[in-house]
Parts: sequence; structure tokens; C-alpha cells
Amino acid sequence: MKTQPPASVVAENDPKKTPGELIAQLQSTDPALRQEAAVALAKQAKNDPRNALLQQGMGIADALAGRWEEGRKHFEQAVALEPRFASAWSNLGNIHKLQGRLKEARQAYDKAIALQPDLSDAHYNLALVAEAEGDLGASEASLRRALLFRPAYPEVHNNLGHLMLKAGKVEQAVSHFRQALVFNPALRPARNNLILSLYRLSRTQEAQSEVDRLLEQNPGDPQVLRIQAAGLAQLGRLADAEAINRQLLVQEPDAPDLQWNLGEVMLQRDDYEGAMACYRELLARPNIPTALALGAMGNVMLAQGNYSEARNLYQQALATDARHPSLLQGLARALLAAGETRQGLETLHRAVTLLPKADDVHSQYLLALRLDSACSEAMHAAEAQRWLKAHAPKSAAPLQHRLHKQGEALRVGLLVGDLEKGSVPAALAALMPVLDPHEIDLYVYHAARSGNAAQALQDIAPHWRPVSSLGDTDLVQQMREDGLDVLLDMIGHGPGGRLPALAQRAAPVQLGWLGEASEASLAIWDGTLDDQGSPAPLKAWPPWRPPADAPDVSPLPMLTMGHATLGVLAPLGHIQAETLDAWAEILRAQPSAHLLIVSQTAESDTATRQRIQRLLLLRDIEPDRVHIAHRLTAAEMWQAMARIDVVLDSFPQPMSAEVVLNCLWMGIPVITLHGRQPWQQRNRKLLAQIGLQEHAVSDVTRYVEQVVSLMHQPESLETLRAALRARLQHSPCMDTAAFARSLTATLKQRIAY
Repeated sequence: MKTQPPASVVAENDPKKTPGELIAQLQSTDPALRQEAAVALAKQAKNDPRNALLQQGMGIADALAGRWEEGRKHFEQAVALEPRFASAWSNLGNIHKLQGRLKEARQAYDKAIALQPDLSDAHYNLALVAEAEGDLGASEASLRRALLFRPAYPEVHNNLGHLMLKAGKVEQAVSHFRQALVFNPALRPARNNLILSLYRLSRTQEAQSEVDRLLEQNPGDPQVLRIQAAGLAQLGRLADAEAINRQLLVQEPDAPDLQWNLGEVMLQRDDYEGAMACYRELLARPNIPTALALGAMGNVMLAQGNYSEARNLYQQALATDARHPSLLQGLARALLAAGETRQGLETLHRAVTLLPKADDVHSQYLLALRLDSACSEAMHAAEAQRWLKAHAPKSAAPLQHRLHKQGEALRVGLLVGDLEKGSVPAALAALMPVLDPHEIDLYVYHAARSGNAAQALQDIAPHWRPVSSLGDTDLVQQMREDGLDVLLDMIGHGPGGRLPALAQRAAPVQLGWLGEASEASLAIWDGTLDDQGSPAPLKAWPPWRPPADAPDVSPLPMLTMGHATLGVLAPLGHIQAETLDAWAEILRAQPSAHLLIVSQTAESDTATRQRIQRLLLLRDIEPDRVHIAHRLTAAEMWQAMARIDVVLDSFPQPMSAEVVLNCLWMGIPVITLHGRQPWQQRNRKLLAQIGLQEHAVSDVTRYVEQVVSLMHQPESLETLRAALRARLQHSPCMDTAAFARSLTATLKQRIAY
């Protein structure tokens, strides 16, 4: 422990060494010198028990030897003898902190600082207590006060960088880590944190340079390799991260952190069996929290599509830790994915209650409410207002437009999330090359982990900004520094969404485009790009390209199989009681028709699929007419689609536009029931672009009638099937150049100069 004895306390009984000199000797790296100092202090204290400085020295000696209680008594005696002894109060705080008495530690540090405001050690330790109590604001304030009195304090710079990193202020974190290393180049935590921060900023070369420097000093250093593996995993280089973790496990086969890390990497690589093996091994170890290991296994089952087993594992985990938010989230996802909507919503609401400041959890709940047909528009609006109040209470005033030079391009930002799935990567890959750089200067802000699709887009993007590691303030600052004229948010409330940041006004005009919208996001955006009520709505559909492996259109199945097949390609979580009622009515009207539901469940999850069959049986639909497929490969999916005559869209939450387009490309008409909300309008707008307005209806009766009518006209259906691909090819959906022109014109009109 460090101390600064007050000048008013003087040693009078040791002609050889003063108490201050002996206390300084306790800091020696030589055990013999430390022992000599402790013995001398004990001797002097015995002769002069009312000397506060000697009590302080005895307390330090005991603390350094791990005798916490004895040390506490000496420090308490020191402050009792000398109430204004600031460093003794500080060291008493250290003892309380080490023994977990945070309230008492805070009180002792406050007393020390009140007596000696420039006591930087007390400020530093008070910051650690505040962080342990979850008060990050107070922790940061204490660290900054410590630097005010001692600017060259490397540990404080490191801890302040750590707080900045937690807040998403990664550039500021890097600055503090570098300052810590200037004052103490050997401070390994600061260098480790610096490497991780550089990886998070995608400054891979700088991070690797730091790694190489450390490995030159200590080849094969397991701590450095751990950091390198974590950084590479953040960058999406999962194979490299897995290789390093496996290399380390050979050296440290019993290290639980390596087993955790390997499991996470293998899960991200979709190696479910490998990830499960890692977590099973951890579960068998005596010192690993059972709830966390079971939860990790639940994550694997959920990703694999085994919703029944995932639910069981999460419930077992919650039996040992009933209030763990991540376990509640996992259980909610499993329930919602299996179609058990009410239970899923209740579970997710508990997670929101436990994490009131977690905007992403609240967004997940807001989106999940779409699945509940009992949730009215007013209820949606009320929950959106609660989201705004909790996470974006006040939107900043609009920004002023920058001054344009004549002929200068508009600076347009795209905020994108996960690019490794969905239709957005293909749309952007088609759009970027045809945008006129003299008209649109494009900045892409990527708010998710990197991968192959993201890397491909990065290679063609005029400006690419990885921002997943940035906090709200830093993200807004980056966008403002780029001088955007308009920002298109393609995430909204979806995973990785940054709506709280956009509430601070990152650009003069902020519009939603293809992202998950709600009343909350509409309060932050200035509308949506295709808002028909705006002065300049987007008139074209985003560019779409058919999958390269799509086969030719097959003949109409009902003419070759002897019966009609109605297809459902929506997730099981979209299938509600009202949806099943409508489908059952259609099947009863067509006694020979079959229903094919292509689910995302694992092959082993028969329980989830059987639940849907039982629900339809309750509606008088025999199980032999209902076929529920498990998760299929791409080739198997095309084969399944070749058996479908008409696709039934789900409601109140429709399936994705990407799936609709794939169906149309294969010649399969889609019947959708649209509502009034923005997310319920997309498929209606899409079908209108192809001239199929009649396939989008607004009530259940028309929905049933439209499907039954198509089933009764096989010749017309066959003609439509043969023509759909050509209609798509000649529609705005595949006219990328026209879309680029429309987008440019719309953005120019939406921006007021």
C-alpha cells in the first residue's frame, strides 16, 4: 500500500530509522528488508503505542502480509489517535475495499479526501469502489480528479481508458492506454487493453504490431495470445481465433476461459457439435457456475433451431439463477421462435424489468409485440413511448446543413447491421457501383461484427466506418465529423440498432430505410425513405438479385401431384392462433389440399413441429395433410419450393421481403394480409411493384377467398407461374440503375438547402 505520512507526526524513539523511513522500506522488493522494517516498526510501536504513524506502519505491514483484520485495527487506531491523518483514512478504505465492505470503504476515502484533497491514491481507490457499485459516472469523476493532482499516474489512465471502453468511447480509451504506457511501459494491463481497443477499431495492423512486440519479448505468451484470439474473433476472423484457442488449450488443457472462448468461436462458426462439447466439458467442472454453462448450451440449441431443448436448458439454468437477464432473454427467444408468444413476451418483459437501461432488450420486446395479435396499435404506441422515455427522452434540435459548393455531391450515410444474412448485402452490392459519385458520396457505418459479406462491401464502399465498438457519443461525433447531409438508418430496433445515438441528431436529416420501424423510431427519424406522405417518397424498390443457385421454374405441382400444396415459409414464431384459423378454413374449403410448413427447427426438435400439427388438428385438419419440414439446406429449400402452388404469408407479422421475392422468382404467388403499421405494409408495396396488387388484402375474409379462388383456377395459376420470373425481371425490383436515379432524386428533394 502507498502512503504519505503527515508532516505533523514525528518519530522520536528510533535513532536509527524513523517510522517514515521504515514504512518506505516496507515497499521494498526485498523480502528480508520488508521483514526487517516490520520487526522494527513492531518494536517501536510497543514502546510508543500512541504514535499514529507507527500504527499506520503496523497496519501496512499486516496488510502486505494478508492479515486484513489486524491491519484494519491498526489503521482504526491510527485515525483514532490522529483524526486528521489522511493517508491512514485512505489505507483504512483500502482494507474495507479488499474485504468487500464497499460502503465503509467509500466513507473512509471521502474522509481522506476531505482532509487532503490532493491525495490521488484515495481518488483512484474511490473510483474502483464506485465502479464496483455500478456508479460509472462517479468512478470516472474520481479518476479525473486523481489525474488533476497526479497527471503521470499510469494506473489511473488505464482505468479511465477501461471506463471509456465500456462506454464505447474507444478512441478516448486508446488515448488513455497510450498515456499509461508512456508513464509505465511495463504496465501490461494497459498494453493488453490497448491491443483489444485497436482490434475493436479494426486497426488490425497496429494491434498486430503490439502483439508482435510482446511476443518478441516473451514468445508464446499465453496472455498475449488470448488477447489476439479475442481481437481476431471481433474482426470476424473466426478460423484464426479458433486456431489460437486450440493452440493454447494444448498448453493449458484445464483453463476454463479458453474453453469458453473456443465454444463462443465455434458457435459463431455454426459448429454446433463442437460448441456443445466445449460447454458440456465446462458443465462437468466443479468450479464453473452451472447456470452460465447451461445457458451457453441453450444458446447453441437456439442457434441450431432446437427450440424445445433450448427452452429446457434455459429453464434449468434459471432454476439455479432465476433473475439472470441473459438467461431470461434466451428463454424468451426460444419461446417466441417456437410460436409460444404469450409466454415469450412475459419472459422478455421480466428481462426488460431487470435491465431498465438496456435499450436493445427493450427494442427486442417492442419488436416481439408485433407477434401478438391482441396487442393493439394503441398498446404498440404506448410501449414505444415508454421506450423513448427510457432510452431517448429528448431529441436534440435539428442540425444545420453544411454549406455546399456548386456541384458537390451529397454526403449520405448508411447505418447497417449484420451483413452476413438477409438481402441488404446484395442490394448494397448492386447499388454502390451504379451510384454517381458526383451526386452521392456514400459513407457506410457498419454496426455489427465483420464477416465475408461485410468485407466484400468494404472493398467497394467509398467510405467504410466500423462503428460497433463506438458508444453513442462517439458514433454521433464520427457522423458529424463526416459532415453528413442525410443518414439512412437500415437497422431501427433490429439487432445492433443505434436509435439512442441518433436521438442526439447525427445528421440534419435522418430517415429510416428497410430497418425495423416503430412509433419510437419514427420519433427519432424524420420519416422513412418511402414514406408516401413525404414531399418526395422513394418510387422504386431496393435493387434485388436472385440467388445464383436458384433452379428453373418447375411445372405447377397441383397438375402433376394430384393435389394442391399451400406453402408457409414464415418462421414458426409468426404463426399465431388467428393465422392457423385462416389456414384451417382454407384447407377445409379445399379438402384435397395439403399444407407444407418449412420451419427453421432442427431435425431433432420434433416436439415443436408436433405442437403445430396438434393445433391444426384441434381445427379439424388431419395430421396427414400437414407436413412440417425441419431446417433445410439451400438445395433442399429449392426442392421444397418446387412442390408449392401458393405461398401463404403470415400475419399480423408478415414474412420478409427477401422470402417473398424468392417465391416470386420460382413462380409461386404469395397472398399477404397487410395491416396499418409500416412493417405490415412492405409486402403489399412489393407486390404492387410487380403488378400483383390483388394478392395483398386487408382482412381475413378476403385473404381466405383470394387463396381459395387461386386454387380453383389451375390454368390461370399455371400461366401466372410461368410468367412471374419475367415480370420480376422487368419490374422496378431488378432495375438497379432506375433505383439509383430515384434514390438520388428523392434525397435531393428531402434535403432543404
